Amino acid sequence: MAFAGNCGVQLDLTSRGETLMHSLFAEELGLILKVGSHNLDLVKQKLEEGDVSAEAIGKVTSSPVIELSVDGIRQLKEDTGYLRDLWEDTVSILSA
Repeated sequence: MAFAGNCGVQLDLTSRGETLMHSLFAEELGLILKVGSHNLDLVKQKLEEGDVSAEAIGKVTSSPVIELSVDGIRQLKEDTGYLRDLWEDTVSILSA
């Protein structure tokens, strides 16, 4: 989302006692939705009515920086363009 939109994100995840790598790369079914703050309560309510757990994990920013914190400790703060370039290089290598 940040790469395509050329924007930034501030993410704050909770590890729930898991390691950093497990928290970031667990193979569990999940979905990330971008919801405007004015609709957040309504969307959370609808998800709960459908017995779907949900939590707010961050926000989109106009500054092109990706910030990731886990349990309140910053793990990453990098320019969106730099991270996109790294990702594109990795995709190019894997598809070659």
